Amino acid sequence: MVEPDVDRYRAPLSHARRRLRWWVGGLSVVVISFTGLSIWAEINRREVVMDRTIAAGFIEAGDMLVIHGNLPAALKAYQDSLVIRERLAKSDPGNASWQHDLSVSHMCLAEVYIRAGDRAAARDELTAAHEIRARLIALSPDNASWQSDLARVDRRLAELGL
Repeated sequence: MVEPDVDRYRAPLSHARRRLRWWVGGLSVVVISFTGLSIWAEINRREVVMDRTIAAGFIEAGDMLVIHGNLPAALKAYQDSLVIRERLAKSDPGNASWQHDLSVSHMCLAEVYIRAGDRAAARDELTAAHEIRARLIALSPDNASWQSDLARVDRRLAELGL
């Protein structure tokens, strides 16, 4: 199998990321950036640092898509982030940052499901986020940020009556 020409995609990704970060309006910018990230994720699967950055980019794109009310596209962005973050978290279960990132992806998915009216899927995502965050607190009980994260999940579950 021939390796893809990675250099061909570096400039478009840089441009897309810049446009994503400095976005001032217009859904077309988000879609262009989202496409660039999708291509980059396929090409650089083996680069862990880049994968983490790409996953964060999918979250950023999903956030903007939610703002514009495009829930199906936001869901896809968050799911793409989840796939990358699950792989990273499984590759090093002791890496607390990657575990936290995974819980963030679950929370983002839960919010989209809530907005879409899918309470069962939202419950599943919130439960997954709760389990990860509870494990993180068990590792570092004095971490106020993680305690706040867990409280946020619990509050969201209570608001939904779940």
